[in-house]
Amino acid sequence: MTRSVTAARTATAVLLLAVLLPSLWLLLARTGWLPWEPFVALLPVAAYLIWRFGRGGSLRMAGFRIEPGWTRLLLESAALAALYEVLWIAVPTFGGVLTVTPAQTGTGSAWLTALVLAFLVGVVATALPEEFVYRGVLLRSMRGVWGVLAAVIASGLLFAYAHVPNLLTQVPESPQLYLVVRLSLLAVFGAALAWATLKTGSIWLALGWHAGGNLAGIALDMRFMVDLMGPVWLVGRVGAVTNGDGALAVAAAAGEVLLIAGLVRAYSVRR
Repeated sequence: MTRSVTAARTATAVLLLAVLLPSLWLLLARTGWLPWEPFVALLPVAAYLIWRFGRGGSLRMAGFRIEPGWTRLLLESAALAALYEVLWIAVPTFGGVLTVTPAQTGTGSAWLTALVLAFLVGVVATALPEEFVYRGVLLRSMRGVWGVLAAVIASGLLFAYAHVPNLLTQVPESPQLYLVVRLSLLAVFGAALAWATLKTGSIWLALGWHAGGNLAGIALDMRFMVDLMGPVWLVGRVGAVTNGDGALAVAAAAGEVLLIAGLVRAYSVRR
């Protein structure tokens, strides 16, 4: 079997996996037959098996390249994403658009517990496997067969599609506009991380940004109650700063894309 045929089969298998498994999660989330969350672990495991045995791929080939400057890129990206998450709550609060109240007493142990749980849920169980699948195996498999543009777009769209069950579970009665906006923003975010991965040649920027944003966002959600105030066009129909469908949500996503582009530019200058 030629290398091109092997690559095409691997890309097709990964693409089908990224469509069919989230469809199973969605079916279970809508019907309630079984809890859908445990089945999420099947995606990175199956993707690795296809990548490893279908193409002979390694973690390095998936973007986990240990090279000079990789730790700096990872930590810079994570720190900037975490800071952006914090500022996105602080700035609207001072502007009178957002009210923040402590969910519980702000003891040091409570903060430590929140950070540990946020790391386990947001980084180990979410950011790491998602980046491996969407900016690692899927992106690199498709790029060699269908080209860069198709790979970047597919990475963003399938990344967004995988979040549909979670969005429906979090906000069961969510309006259609909310879902359209949130999924569109997730697709743009996923495509931006895919572009950054190809530009930097490794997965570290995408992983750092995803991990840092998740870590800060989940920890803050555990420690504070957040309520948006203002007209619908500004804050949307769902009262959470990261989950609205108004102008604030769009501005937040645009800011993320610009900062990701800035990190790529800084990395390119250093090289």
